[in-house]
Amino acid sequence: MKKNIRIMADSTIGINEYEIKKRNITIIPLNVIIDGVSYKDEVEIFIDEVLEFVKKGVKVGSSQPSPDLFEKKFLQLIEEGATDILCFTLSSTLSGTYQSANIAKTDIKDVNIYIIDTFSASIGSLLMYDIAMEDLDSGMEITDMVKHIEALTRKSTVILNMENLNALKISGRISRIRAAIGNLIKVKPILEYKEGILEVTSKYRTESAVHNAIIEKIKNDYLKMKKRMIIYIGHVYNRESSKKLQNLIEKTKELKNVTIKFFDKMTAVVAINIGFGGIGLSWVYE
Repeated sequence: MKKNIRIMADSTIGINEYEIKKRNITIIPLNVIIDGVSYKDEVEIFIDEVLEFVKKGVKVGSSQPSPDLFEKKFLQLIEEGATDILCFTLSSTLSGTYQSANIAKTDIKDVNIYIIDTFSASIGSLLMYDIAMEDLDSGMEITDMVKHIEALTRKSTVILNMENLNALKISGRISRIRAAIGNLIKVKPILEYKEGILEVTSKYRTESAVHNAIIEKIKNDYLKMKKRMIIYIGHVYNRESSKKLQNLIEKTKELKNVTIKFFDKMTAVVAINIGFGGIGLSWVYE
C-alpha cells in the first residue's frame, strides 16, 4: 500500500504559511495565558498583541496543548487517509507538549505515529524539521529519518541572548532582586540549550561581547564538522542586532561554507519565554 504521510507540528516551530499549505501540515497551537485567560497561539492571539499586554504590565504566560487536542487531530488525519503521521514538538525538557502528544497516540491503532522530540525550540525545532523534510524528499525511509534527526539533536545547539533579565525573572530562573540588579547594570545574558539542558552560561554588558562569545561557540563546533554546518538566526523585535550578528558570522574567516538562514518571525509563546528584544541562534553540524 502506498504511504500517505501527514505532518503535524506545534505552533512554536514557526513554519511559514507557504510550507504549511505545500505539505498540508496540521499545526497544534500552544496556549498563551493573558491575565488568567487562555488563547491559542497563532490562532486567537499573535505576537504584536502579546507585546501590547506586556507593555501594560499584564501577567503573561504559556502552557502546552492538551492530549485531547492531539488525539482529535490524529484521528482526523486517519479519517483523511493517513498511513503515517510525523509530529514535531519542542523539547520535552522545556514543555509538556511532547508528553501530551505521546499520551494522545497511546490507544490509536492502524497508523504509524512518530512523535519527534526536536530537543529544541523555535528556530532550533524548525532546523530539525527542515532537515527531516530534506531526508524524506530524497526518498529516505521514515524510520531512517527519525534516527537521523535523533542523532542530530546531540550535535545541535540553541543560543538565546536576552535584552535583559526580565524573562528569566518571570520564568523563575533567577530571583527578582538579581533581575533588578542585572537590569540596572544592563547585563545581557546568554542561555545555551544543548542535549536537553538549558543553562545561563555567561552574562555580558555589551552587544559586541555577546556577538564575539557566540561566534566562538560556533567555531568550536565547526571544528567537529565533517560534512556541513547549518545556522538559523531569529529575533523578537531586534532585527538590527541579529542581522549584525549574521554579518559577523559571514565575515569570520574560520567559518567557510556555512549555510545561514535568517528569520523575522517568532511566535507569541517564544516571545514570552525569551523576552522582547531577544535574539536566538540554532546550529547543527554533520
